[in-house]
Amino acid sequence: MDRADKKITLHIDCNVTQNKIQAKNKKNFNPSPTGDAKMIWSLSLWLIVPLGLWVVFLGLLYYFLTSNFDHWKKRGVRYEKGLPFFGSLFSAMTLREHRIICIDKIYKKFSNESFVGYFQGRQPALLVNDPELIKSIVVKDFTYFHDHGLQLDEELNPLVAKNLFNLEGHRWKEMRSKLSPTFTSGKIKMMTPLIAEVGKTLQKFLANTANESNGKVNIKEAAVSYTTDAIGTCVFGVQCNSIENPNTTFMVMGKKLVDFNFLRGIKMLCIIFVPEVREMIF
Repeated sequence: MDRADKKITLHIDCNVTQNKIQAKNKKNFNPSPTGDAKMIWSLSLWLIVPLGLWVVFLGLLYYFLTSNFDHWKKRGVRYEKGLPFFGSLFSAMTLREHRIICIDKIYKKFSNESFVGYFQGRQPALLVNDPELIKSIVVKDFTYFHDHGLQLDEELNPLVAKNLFNLEGHRWKEMRSKLSPTFTSGKIKMMTPLIAEVGKTLQKFLANTANESNGKVNIKEAAVSYTTDAIGTCVFGVQCNSIENPNTTFMVMGKKLVDFNFLRGIKMLCIIFVPEVREMIF
């Protein structure tokens, strides 16, 4: 075999070898993703699944909070539109204004209507403007309207739940019948001298304080002290003397009972406007 034949044979063998290598590579080729691609795909799933669950949760929450917002529209009653969770009393729910101020704004906005609807959280409520309707509610048809709409659990908060203002139905009627004799005209006449004595103490306190502080008096604190002394004297038979000594035990404990900080305010607003969460709060 001459040199030219050797070159041709060598070239053919190289081509055959190269073709075998390519065929083997094709056979061993795996179209599945590489390790990096698998990692990226796993991370994408970890992001997509929680995001999808959050979207579903937020959608269900929005539906729950707004499902009653067409309550008054279906009944043909004019109403103040509400926001999710806040209802029609946004400024009250955010503690910017008192609840009464918010309701007063609704009253003035719909002053020409006999009644107007609004929303306490997600719960529909009715504000009655017509004096004749109010008279019917509080006198003639009072047996249908004696509940105040505050649903409290007696096991979680027995002192507040058993208050006359928060009782409902037959239990309210029983408690009212027990307390009514306390406020008869005869009993009130007996209390009058005690209240007058507390009033004289307040008068002396205001005069002395005004002289010592150039006419400046904290009327709010004075009114609280007067009310505390009057209640303590008439109801409990105790001389509290909180007008002259605002740090008495009766006064301090009374303030703890009615004092509202930010957290307590949020709790009470949630109980009133979103009663479904009251068990979680307490």
